[in-house]
Amino acid sequence: MDPTTNTWYMLKHLEDDLGHESVTALIPARLVQWASARKAEGAGPYTVNMELSCLGTTLRHAASFMNLQLPDVTGQARPLLLHLELIGGGTRRTRRPTEDELQAVLAYVEQRDPKVADAMRVGAITGLRRSELVQKLKWADIDDDKRAALIRQRKHPRRTLARDEWVPLLGAAWDIVQRQPKAGDRVFPVSPEKITDLFTAACKELGIPDLRLHDLRHLASSRLQELGFDDVERMAITGHRSVGMNARYTHPTPEHLHAKFDQATMKPAEATK
Repeated sequence: MDPTTNTWYMLKHLEDDLGHESVTALIPARLVQWASARKAEGAGPYTVNMELSCLGTTLRHAASFMNLQLPDVTGQARPLLLHLELIGGGTRRTRRPTEDELQAVLAYVEQRDPKVADAMRVGAITGLRRSELVQKLKWADIDDDKRAALIRQRKHPRRTLARDEWVPLLGAAWDIVQRQPKAGDRVFPVSPEKITDLFTAACKELGIPDLRLHDLRHLASSRLQELGFDDVERMAITGHRSVGMNARYTHPTPEHLHAKFDQATMKPAEATK
């Protein structure tokens, strides 16, 4: 399985948390303990719900393959987990870091690993996903003439339609990539876990609430919209497959909207002053 997919990460979490246990020990009460532990680690109800579904699918396939009769423990546990609010549906997220928050996080990470800080900077400009930044961004796929990177097998909601896509490394992102040492095949040879852990540690140390690494992707899409990029242009950069999904990642600030309104309603004489 491709180690850059969400399914791989969910299976890795499940293996670490439950892989040492007998299937017969997986009763609803044990899954409540597991879900509570995941919540304590910072996983939200939607994430835990996705992992629970992944566990259920794995158990069903294993039972079919091995000709076993296993109880539907995930189905049995689901009503209680919902009641305890340990699992739930996804909510639309609108959080994006302020410029002060972003610079504070980058300064914290820079002191600990400059390469990770640079990866975050590129992510904040281009909206590249974590796996794309640290696993799929490779020197062999950098085109100097286009100032772009070929991201292979870019994520798609329908996995069979994954495809290679050119992503422009806009502005400072190109310069940041070019200054990296070419010591291996990857531009940023760090683990996905490390970039997430450092971002999370920075937010905790700095007292920045409710901010996640993935919010840099929201920031990038929002900035592109504020700079005047249309839907199609933004989708070509972020990799979103629909205008609706692209809109979910775009959150213009009140300050930007005020400035745009003032500019649009300015009288010609005022505009020339």
